[in-house]
Amino acid sequence: VEVQRRTFTNWTNSKLNLKGAGRKVTRIEKDFDDGVLLIALLQILAPESKMPKHHSKPSLNDGKVNLEAAFQFMIDIERIPLSNIEPQDIIENNLGAIPRLLWHLIWFYQISAGGDEQFARKLLLGWVNSLIPNMAVSNFTTDWSSGTRLAALVDHCQPGLIPNYSSLD
Repeated sequence: VEVQRRTFTNWTNSKLNLKGAGRKVTRIEKDFDDGVLLIALLQILAPESKMPKHHSKPSLNDGKVNLEAAFQFMIDIERIPLSNIEPQDIIENNLGAIPRLLWHLIWFYQISAGGDEQFARKLLLGWVNSLIPNMAVSNFTTDWSSGTRLAALVDHCQPGLIPNYSSLD
């Protein structure tokens, strides 16, 4: 969970910083609950689309309105399939739903924007290689057959879970 939290926080902040939004996520489980950061992120990811009306300095009740506007934008305008994620999940700081929501945004705006499966595969390979640079992965078929690289990835994500992964080969 901590690796996911750091990964999604870093991705979100890289997008927010890219356009100089002047905002930053520090606690991914809490920082989206008024809708302001989510709307700022969506405005950066989809600059040509018109965002529904929202409150830039929301009160407690306005946060729900902001999140509903953001979800309406994602579902009705951008056509992002948000399976089983609701504004209420974000209001309740549901740490399971927030990374799923961000994954949907990454998939929609970055991976599928590449236009083909090869792009997604290349992006995923780059990510895996950044996590386990001492065990080069060039494909997801033969390079995974021994289980050593998968064990290294698991040990990276949960340090100490498979400490002897290099001796598995």
